[in-house]
Amino acid sequence: MESLTEVEFDEWCHETLVKEETYCDRNGFDVISRRQHSFGEHYTRFVEFRSEMELEIWEGNIYRDESVLGQHEELMPLVSKFYLSGSHHVLTPGIKEIPDDYVESGGQHYLLYLPNIDEIEQWSAGDRVKQIRIQFPLDWLRTYSKELDSLPITLRSLLDRPNPPRFHQSGGGITPAMLRVLRQIDDAPYSGAIKRIYLESKVLELLALQFNQLAENERAIHPLSSLKPVEIDRVYQARDILIKQLDDPHLY
Repeated sequence: MESLTEVEFDEWCHETLVKEETYCDRNGFDVISRRQHSFGEHYTRFVEFRSEMELEIWEGNIYRDESVLGQHEELMPLVSKFYLSGSHHVLTPGIKEIPDDYVESGGQHYLLYLPNIDEIEQWSAGDRVKQIRIQFPLDWLRTYSKELDSLPITLRSLLDRPNPPRFHQSGGGITPAMLRVLRQIDDAPYSGAIKRIYLESKVLELLALQFNQLAENERAIHPLSSLKPVEIDRVYQARDILIKQLDDPHLY
């Protein structure tokens, strides 16, 4: 499948545009866009909060196969993504920290930090995609810098290195608690400032649920990672004592 650059893709969509609407919602803080062209029809809702945190709800029907070459900026923020339906394939050749290709699928959630890379995103005709995406700068995480022990190791590593490593991490399936919050975001009540406060609180709740699940996944894979250094030392000391006792011939 031949890939188009983002500029070429946007030009093609504009040339084959059937319908386009872009307007601010009555709340005054979110932007809604609807587009229909030869590749498909898309609905996007964009909300900006404090501390440069952003929320995007995106859904669409794909009319034909798409392959788009995109470029991530050097200052790209952290991205949290919840895939409610559909899927797409991502090619990232030559990036040592992540696989050369991977798939993001409906019912799953992901956390990623991929600045300064080129990637090819591929979408399949006939698919219906819906995702909720949150992005936030590293500085937002640093406001919690005194309480890092409870964060996933992946996130902690972003804050204690001058050149944070890239990563793309699957958190597993969307839990019932996450799904409840996602629906509350999608069908947010209230209006004006109260609605904005409500949405921001739900975004924070969703991130808390995701970070906690990622941390639990790490503990399941690396049980010792949840222990303090002194406790880990005691575990190793106990292991050494047991090994010495097993080697003692007087025990047999």
